[in-house]
Amino acid sequence: MSKFIDKLNKLIRVESTPIGFRRDQTASSARKIQLVSLVLKSEADSSGVDAILFDIRDKGIESDLLSGVPGDITWGAWLKSPKQKELKQLKDAGCDFIVFPAESTPLEIIEEQEIGKVLEIDTSISDPVLRSIVELPVDAVLVSVVSGKDNPLTWYDLMILQRFGGFSKKPLFARVPAKVSSSELEALWEVGVMAIVTEGKTDKLRKTIDKADFTKARKREKNEPVIRQVSDNDIEDEF
Repeated sequence: MSKFIDKLNKLIRVESTPIGFRRDQTASSARKIQLVSLVLKSEADSSGVDAILFDIRDKGIESDLLSGVPGDITWGAWLKSPKQKELKQLKDAGCDFIVFPAESTPLEIIEEQEIGKVLEIDTSISDPVLRSIVELPVDAVLVSVVSGKDNPLTWYDLMILQRFGGFSKKPLFARVPAKVSSSELEALWEVGVMAIVTEGKTDKLRKTIDKADFTKARKREKNEPVIRQVSDNDIEDEF
């Protein structure tokens, strides 16, 4: 199981506090959108990020990448069409998760259970196909709403992410520009984004994330309250 995706799932569980139970303030203050730095080489600065995502869609796996990966940071790889052999190389090098497109990825990688699987989704996907992702053996989904690091977020981008955050029922990664305000981050969080993927310098963005308020209820949390299950033993204890 991917350590990073497990961390995202724990954030979801923190949000889904059963009705009638007070949310732990320490846990609530600790929850925040996760920062993933998209890089091309292993020498990239990893300070202040929660994970690194190596973009190897064009060049593939290179020996210097696998030998130069920092050992103290969780990292993943974004591939164009991963094969079973490539996954073994990545796993042996310490890769925690992979991002891949559905259209060009062989189904054979379903056999790999130790690396997290993040499905890259095109924003034009139809609702019926999007709903089917709920039952697929993938751990999270990634949506790119900007084509470049300097393009600003728009209301349409937020609408797209709201759609994916509500339908997929899995942790949502969103590729966004590096220049994002705290208000924009809070809006992304509310529609279901658990992790943002961005390229370029991330030190300022790290500070922005740390100052933002992520204690607001997200849309999924508002629409899907968690009711505590009452067992027979609980009933007997009342008498």
